[in-house]
Amino acid sequence: MSKKALDPDIVSFFNELSKPEYNPIGDRDVETEIIRRYQSTDDKELFQTLIKRNLRYVASVSRKYMDGGDHDIDIFHAGVLGLITAICKYDINSHCKLITYARDWIKYEIHKHRRSKSSIRLTHYMCWHVQKIDTAIEDLRKAGHSHGDEVVSSVTGLPRERVNAVQKARKTQYVIGHPLDYKEAGCI
Repeated sequence: MSKKALDPDIVSFFNELSKPEYNPIGDRDVETEIIRRYQSTDDKELFQTLIKRNLRYVASVSRKYMDGGDHDIDIFHAGVLGLITAICKYDINSHCKLITYARDWIKYEIHKHRRSKSSIRLTHYMCWHVQKIDTAIEDLRKAGHSHGDEVVSSVTGLPRERVNAVQKARKTQYVIGHPLDYKEAGCI
C-alpha cells in the first residue's frame, strides 16, 4: 500500500520553513550562546528563537512518519513537543549539539503520539481565543481584579461558555498555533 500525498497546506507550511528565519546560518557557538542565555534568564523570546531555529529539522523528521492522513499536522506538533522537551532538558556542558540531543526526544514524542492516536492541536480560531483570554487575564491580574470566567467573558466579549471551553481545552492540549507558554512546556 502506497502513501497518500500530503495535504497541500502541510506541503505549503514545509515550504515556508525554507525561509531564512527557519534556516539559521551560523555555527554551533551561536546556538550555544542562545541556549546559555536562555537557561540563565528563562527569556521567552530566546526560547521561541531556539524553537524557530530548529523547526526545519522537526519537519524533516516528522515527514518520515506522515502518511497523508488527517493527523499529519499532529505528528509535526508532536515533534515540536519533543523539541521543546529537549530544549528544556539540554545540558549546555554536554559534548553534542542541541539538535543531536533533540533528535531522540522528537522521535519519542512522535512515536508516543502515534501510539495514543490523540490529537494535540487546537484550531487557529481556538488559538486566537486562547491569546485573547490570556491577554485579558494578564490585564486583570495587573489591575488587581479577579479573573473568573464571567469577568473574562465580559472583558473579551466572548460568551462565558466559550471562555470555559477554551480554559478546559487548554488544560488537556498543547497550543502550537501561538507563542508557547514555556511554563506549560515544563521548562521551569
